[in-house]
Amino acid sequence: MTVVGTGATGIETAAEIADGRPDLGVRLVGNRLAGTFSDGAGGACAPGWSG
Repeated sequence: MTVVGTGATGIETAAEIADGRPDLGVRLVGNRLAGTFSDGAGGACAPGWSG
């Protein structure tokens, strides 16, 4: 399953799908993970992610 959008709504949608359907792989597609969040929050969402 691909979720387009890495803002709050995309992250929440992907999390809900992953929780409700653990049999599916979930991928987020966007320019910057949590781009509208503070700098600290973006890093906390995906440790080790660079983008």
